[in-house]
Amino acid sequence: MSTFLALLQSAAVHVAGDEIGKSVVANDKLCLPGVFLSAFFQQYEAPGTQFHAHISMDFGSGGHSETLTACFAAFGDDAPTQIASRWARQVLPLFASLRAARGVHGAQHFEPDDEVVSGAHGFLSPIWTVGDSSVDVAGVPFFAAIPQPHPTGTGTLRLAKATLAATDGRWHLSNEINGHEHGFRIDPFDVSLPIPSKPSISTVFALYFFPPRADDPSAEHGHVR
Repeated sequence: MSTFLALLQSAAVHVAGDEIGKSVVANDKLCLPGVFLSAFFQQYEAPGTQFHAHISMDFGSGGHSETLTACFAAFGDDAPTQIASRWARQVLPLFASLRAARGVHGAQHFEPDDEVVSGAHGFLSPIWTVGDSSVDVAGVPFFAAIPQPHPTGTGTLRLAKATLAATDGRWHLSNEINGHEHGFRIDPFDVSLPIPSKPSISTVFALYFFPPRADDPSAEHGHVR
């Protein structure tokens, strides 16, 4: 565990530098005080040398924090390093952006009207593609599989992962919220893109909350869905 946390620490420093504060690995957690974040993980291994990691993060300060989870999988001897790099480049920027109240390290801000996640306000990670990257997937509605109304959850924030894959001559889309707390799939996914000749998998993360609805002024921030 400490070895993987050291990989996360190194990747975080590489991406965010001084912004994360004086990072410390202690008590089976990576603490990043500059972004009010601490990370810990559970590891699973599957046949084929797959490294499957759930990286959970406590975000907050002043006695109030929320725990959110991101799921990653990779293959090969360097799988832990791959996952640490993906976490630092896709998930850490979302929390750093929320802390800074603006998009940083490649994260993009979105409003409810942008329909990234219907009705939500938050930040979108850069796209990470493994395999064939010949098709531009930037305009894909990555979170189209999440149903409406949005699944409920504890706390204010939601962390969702989208996986867009091209295999067996078709596109398919999976959305997961807070690790595997909620999962949804569209297969086949009807999207106006050519299908690459080789397998392609693209992932995106979103960190978001739901502002109170105009027609429900009594709703608590983040608990309206």
